[in-house]
Amino acid sequence: MNSLIARLLGRRLPTSDALVDQIEAQKVALNDAKARAAASADARRHALDAGDNGALRAADEARDGARRDAEIAEHAIKVLEAALTGARETEERDAFQAEVAEARAAGDDLSEKIRVEYPRLATALADLLAGIEEHNSARRRLAARGRELGETIEIEEVEAFRRKPRLGRHYAGLGYKDLIDAIEHLPGLHAGDDSIRFVGFR
Repeated sequence: MNSLIARLLGRRLPTSDALVDQIEAQKVALNDAKARAAASADARRHALDAGDNGALRAADEARDGARRDAEIAEHAIKVLEAALTGARETEERDAFQAEVAEARAAGDDLSEKIRVEYPRLATALADLLAGIEEHNSARRRLAARGRELGETIEIEEVEAFRRKPRLGRHYAGLGYKDLIDAIEHLPGLHAGDDSIRFVGFR
């Protein structure tokens, strides 16, 4: 660690917030030094007008001290600003790694939840799809029979709910086959029951 930063902020790795605060403090010190240098210039003119050698010497000493303080502050600001850039890069990387670790942990939790709940949900979904196909088959059969008998029947297709406005999340273009395929191809998750695969539901 730079000795100047260690002197100002201690031996611990400084945070970007601490560096920003110290930069602002050094800017205040720099402005104060510049104001003292300007004041010493006025005092020097008055001493020259008065022919006061002692006052002239004091004004020169004040001017030189102010200039040194300004130089110290300017140098500190440059060093601190360079350190601030590095600190922000480090903090950004650390925050990213923390976010990655959080996402991994969340994925592990979700995978475990899916592993526990998947068999029951897959079975329930398979039963639902079987019921849909059974209903739609009966609808087609009765419609065909009705035509033979000269009867007009109206039995709503149960899949029609996907074509009606619904509250909640909507997956555009997702048919039953897509859903089953998606479940079947979840990494590491296999129900081992081919009966849940239905083709042709669109």
